[in-house]
Amino acid sequence: MITGKLSDSNLQIKYIENKNIIKALKYIENTNFSSFSDNIYELEGKNLFFILSSYKTVTSISEKQAEVHRKYLDLQYLLYGKECIGYANYSNIKKNSSEYDSDKDIELFESVENESFLTLTLGYYAIFFPEDIHRPGLCKDTPANIRKVVFKILISNDRF
Repeated sequence: MITGKLSDSNLQIKYIENKNIIKALKYIENTNFSSFSDNIYELEGKNLFFILSSYKTVTSISEKQAEVHRKYLDLQYLLYGKECIGYANYSNIKKNSSEYDSDKDIELFESVENESFLTLTLGYYAIFFPEDIHRPGLCKDTPANIRKVVFKILISNDRF
């Protein structure tokens, strides 16, 4: 998992070799998402696309399942609001609640041992790799409305 401040991404890009991660960061910097409705938007077909969604965060970890993807990495960026995201390494699985669905590229988990939490606020992004279990949609205090863009970036799934 990588997290960073969008305004620092020009400094961080020199360390990133995946051209689609760079494209996604540049797209965020140069796009006014307020005119977009919640939907899926393809930039380079199934190789690079993004999902815009609006929802309310929840206080109870039991209300959100943790997830992992094998074909895509997630680059998540908040457009407004504040979101707490649980994360852990794939090796910390305690019990999965569903088998991997290759069509939806998702595996869900009931519980995750040694889960840590980060808070995503305006101007910050997080990148979750296939070995990063993540549980978005949480809050620390009071549930809040958020709007988020999640870039799905196709990668090799040789690790699984």
